[in-house]
Amino acid sequence: VLGPRLNACGRMGHAKQACKLLTTATGEEAGEIAEFLNAENDRRRATERSIFQQAKTQVEQRGYDSDDVRLILLDDPDWHPGVVGIVCSRLVEAFGRPAILLSTTNGIAQGSGRSIDGYNIHEALHTCAEHMESFGGHAMAAGLKVKPENIEVLRQALIDHAREHIPVEELTPRIELDAQVTLRQLKVGVVEAMERMGPFGRGNPQPKVMVRDVHIGQDPTPLGRSGHHIAVIVRGDGASMRCVGWNMAWALPKLAAGMKVELAAKPKINRWQGRTNVELELLDVRIAE
Repeated sequence: VLGPRLNACGRMGHAKQACKLLTTATGEEAGEIAEFLNAENDRRRATERSIFQQAKTQVEQRGYDSDDVRLILLDDPDWHPGVVGIVCSRLVEAFGRPAILLSTTNGIAQGSGRSIDGYNIHEALHTCAEHMESFGGHAMAAGLKVKPENIEVLRQALIDHAREHIPVEELTPRIELDAQVTLRQLKVGVVEAMERMGPFGRGNPQPKVMVRDVHIGQDPTPLGRSGHHIAVIVRGDGASMRCVGWNMAWALPKLAAGMKVELAAKPKINRWQGRTNVELELLDVRIAE
């Protein structure tokens, strides 16, 4: 809750207000800064959503999601440089291939890249160094600067490199699951024990489970003002559970009440108005045979 708000003002402008809140601000001033940070986080999320939709549309319209194009590089002078790295991560999740986004400031395009396991994006940039002003990073993430007139040649060079080094079968995103469970096994105490294994991150991923032999209890419904998310009730093993799928609106026309499905999900504790229960954060859903 606090982290994204402290981080947002640095992404959207300058981090000095977050620093001031944690050091010298007192009383009414601290309240005003907190409200400002909350507003900046809302602006960051709206900007991120807008850029992601624009980038996703470009990928689909230009055919950058085809098997021959195994790396995405997009540029737009109006994209906010503070959030392109976040959007890159979402594009990698959506299309299963490395992504680089650039925005132009003062005549220089600069941006961020994110990669997939097995493809060293820093090494890829190193092979194309003559097309850039500067770059840096590591195997999974990088930053770069390039003159606008060199973007197209850099794009083609990176696409060629990715085609040579990423097997086509690696373009399908994979979810590594830790256990197969039933709904009845996912009791509050069990999921609370999972939570105590945190904090979670790349080196310590949150547990993911497969749930088989469940049926959709009622037609999934859109969730959120944007309608990009879904909520669905599943039943099985004498239990029922609410599931939430972030950015899974694509599943709405494919799923209906009564269908037998298999789920890949993260168990979560939902605490609301004094009640505590387990929910599933959907990662993927497959209609069972």
